[in-house]
Amino acid sequence: MRRSLLTALCAICAACSPGGEEPPELTTSSSISFNSLAPAQLSGNGVAVNALAAGPLAGAATDLVDTEDGRKVLSYVVRCALSEGESAVFSLDDGSTVSYDGVLGFAPAWAGAALDATGKRWMSACLLAHVNAFSIAVPISVRAWPKGEPSLEESTSFEVQEAAFYGDIFADDPADRHMHACFGYHVAALLGYDGDINEDSLDYLQYRVCATEEEQDVDCGFVRTGACFNWGPPIEGVASQACDENSGNFYLDCHDRPIGEGETVTWPETVTVHLLRADFDRQMEEYLEAEGCTVDSPPCEGGPFCASAVTCNASDAN
Repeated sequence: MRRSLLTALCAICAACSPGGEEPPELTTSSSISFNSLAPAQLSGNGVAVNALAAGPLAGAATDLVDTEDGRKVLSYVVRCALSEGESAVFSLDDGSTVSYDGVLGFAPAWAGAALDATGKRWMSACLLAHVNAFSIAVPISVRAWPKGEPSLEESTSFEVQEAAFYGDIFADDPADRHMHACFGYHVAALLGYDGDINEDSLDYLQYRVCATEEEQDVDCGFVRTGACFNWGPPIEGVASQACDENSGNFYLDCHDRPIGEGETVTWPETVTVHLLRADFDRQMEEYLEAEGCTVDSPPCEGGPFCASAVTCNASDAN
């Protein structure tokens, strides 16, 4: 199943690599990107990313250019920070240069000045939104309040609300970095409010941002805060949502734990990811297969709590 998923997604994003040629659908909107950043690539280069924030991004001397993983992270840093039409050039030890293009524009002022605290949180949310545990380039619609509402074409094409990301990764010590994710409406519509299939299974976000083919329960540093929002009536005994407000396209003021579970930190800088329906269906099919589960009925029209029936074979579930 993994091989077929990789083949299908690579067909969609055949040329998707930061700094390389991209198919037309990924260059028609400043809100559309792709998420092939492995969690280990981001965490393994955290010290260099933090050092980069101390000065202007354009022309900065950075250790990120010294390795393939570092250059991939750097390309995503530029993609998140700068807007379309802008780019940043970096020098290599041999005197050559590499250049990466901006797309999303979450920290345009970083081009000429050190990254401020708000910029660090927006950059963190954007980089976390690009994490994909399997390093497969999946097209995503990146939505947040500074970017406004997506175009009708984009919102129609990228119809599946998958997850929201927020935190602050700018610290040398991994213990001081904050990486949060909550799952969106369409995950809840299929799996229910908890996003779990049964007590012994992995939750969808764990699989999506942390899992590897060899070890599906690896801890990659994310705090998974459950459902972004309570789209249905309150459920007795279930913690409330992680975010204060749902705009329909993105979430506002998300927390480091579900609201109602005690004092929490609020993160206004939150990025919400929407997917193409075909990509979400493939990801969910693979997740359910890995858990030994099947969907007995499609999501119902009344909301995520009215009963998409998921059953699992206990002997197959992890």
